[in-house]
This record gives sequence, structure tokens and C-alpha cells, in this order.
Amino acid sequence: MTKGKLSLIVASLAVATGLFWARMLISPPISEAATNAGVDPGQITRNASTTLPTFDSIYQRHTGVLDKLP
Repeated sequence: MTKGKLSLIVASLAVATGLFWARMLISPPISEAATNAGVDPGQITRNASTTLPTFDSIYQRHTGVLDKLP
């Protein structure tokens, strides 16, 4: 590759980079936040099963795992 071709490639890259950043500074892309309907936590709470065991009753089952044997 000759010195002239290499300088032409570097100059082209510099011009493309300059044009890109000029475009970003003059008129940057605009993004809009959209609301997501998603899931209503209140509805999940109202539809939850009432027959589930409490945390304490589940936890009590597993507390004796590391206890010393008599």
C-alpha cells in the first residue's frame, strides 16, 4: 500500500468521523420514554391464594438442620 492510498484512507475516516459527530451535536437522535402497561401489583395481591403457609411456619421447619444431636 502506498503512502498516498494510506493517507486517503485516513482522511476519509477523519471526514466520516467528523460528519458523524457534527450530526450528533447539531441534531441528536430523540428518544421517547413509553409507559409499559405491565402488571398491576394490586391485582396480583387480590388474586393471591390465602391458603399458603406463612414464612415463619416454613422457616421453623429448617432451623433444626444445623443443631447438634443429643
